[in-house]
Amino acid sequence: MPLRFSDSRTDARGFSLLELILVLALAGLIMGVVAVSVGRTSPRTVGREVVDFLAIARVEAMRETREITVSIEQDGQTLVARRPGIERSWSLPGAVLQADVAAGALDLAAPTAPTEMTVLSADFLPDGRTDARLWEFNEADGGSRIFSIEFDPVSGAPRLVVERDD
Repeated sequence: MPLRFSDSRTDARGFSLLELILVLALAGLIMGVVAVSVGRTSPRTVGREVVDFLAIARVEAMRETREITVSIEQDGQTLVARRPGIERSWSLPGAVLQADVAAGALDLAAPTAPTEMTVLSADFLPDGRTDARLWEFNEADGGSRIFSIEFDPVSGAPRLVVERDD
C-alpha cells in the first residue's frame, strides 16, 4: 500500500479567520442599515397604522354587535390610540402635537399649556357606522396638512388621505 501525503490546503476543513471576519462585518453592516430604516416612521406609515387601528375596531364592533369607542390623543410628540383593552402609540417627530379643537384637527405645534391634551374619538356602532367624519393632522405652522382620515358617511369605514410624505 503506497504512502499518502496530505496537503494541508486541500484537507483543511472550516473557514479561515479572514472569511469569518468578512461575513461578520457584512452581517453587521446589513443589520445597521435595517435598524436605521426601521427606526424612521413616515407620516404616511403612521396614517396607515392609525387607519388600520380604526378599521379593526370597526370590524370588532360589527362582529361583537356592540359599540366600541376609539380615542386618539396627543401626548407630546406621541400619538396614542386606545380602544377597550388595547393601546397603541406612534411618534410623529419634529414637533409637538397640539390640538386645534375648533377645526377638529390635530396640529403639530408647541402646546399652549403643559397639561393640555386633545382627544378625538370615534364611536363605532354594531352596524359599523360612526359619528366621526374627518380627522386632520397638520403641521405646526398651520399651513400644510400631513394626512387626513376620512370616515365614510354611510359605512363608517376609515380612509387615509395623504397630502404629503416626509
